[in-house]
Amino acid sequence: MDDFKESVAEKLGIPQSELYGHGLSLSDVIVNSKTAMNSIDIMEAFAYALARHGWEDRLNMPIFTLDSTIDQVIEEIENQLKTGVK
Repeated sequence: MDDFKESVAEKLGIPQSELYGHGLSLSDVIVNSKTAMNSIDIMEAFAYALARHGWEDRLNMPIFTLDSTIDQVIEEIENQLKTGVK
């Protein structure tokens, strides 16, 4: 999962140490990102990381509002990987 999180952070242009574990909302991510201009860019970063790790067919991309945290999105992806949800 660390490689996945690094892929997302890299695509968003935010160091992993600043992106996770701080309660950043998705709107905060847009403000702090060097590359994301809107929520579509955030979803593209997740889609990129899913494809890079071969998980694009194993998971349903969760839907969250911009006041949700990036940690909540990661938690949902982790839960889906554990349960094998598709």
